[in-house]
Amino acid sequence: MKYSLKKGFTLVEILISTAVVILIMLVLYNIYTGYDAVFVIQQARVEVNGSAREVVDEFKHTALQASQVVTSHAFSGENYTSGSDEVVFRLPAIDGTGAAIAGRYDYIAFFATSTSVYKVTEAGAGSARGSGTRRLSDTLNTLVFTYNNVTLSSATSTEIDIQTQKTVQGQLIQAHLHESARLRNI
Repeated sequence: MKYSLKKGFTLVEILISTAVVILIMLVLYNIYTGYDAVFVIQQARVEVNGSAREVVDEFKHTALQASQVVTSHAFSGENYTSGSDEVVFRLPAIDGTGAAIAGRYDYIAFFATSTSVYKVTEAGAGSARGSGTRRLSDTLNTLVFTYNNVTLSSATSTEIDIQTQKTVQGQLIQAHLHESARLRNI
């Protein structure tokens, strides 16, 4: 009489291997969802910090070229007035080589509406700067401009204080920047 051994797995072995595979899949799923949550939060931090930095950089770049803070100016029929929530700069108009055009000026305003910060430019005749409106941030919480002189046309420096924020997965992500810029073309 010959005994033959059948090759295969027992029910217990199949159940144990299935349980191990399920545990591995659960661990991988938790790693993936944890990584995804961290990635989304980090991406929001980059966006919030980046938008605050872009506003400040544009503000400083403009202020450094400005000859004056203007009390108010109309851009395509829309009036902007320098104060704590808006600033209007007058800059010498420039030609294609970057040289100032005598007696001609460009005007640039920074302002906020709701959660967005905008930069609007009105180029003077013959200026190489382009006219138009550009959104710099859509994560704004607060924006405040201050001046070193109560007579705005006599101000020689301005400051910007901006706070941006975004809520992601129940977590509030914030950035706060405060910068000063001296008008160089006075």
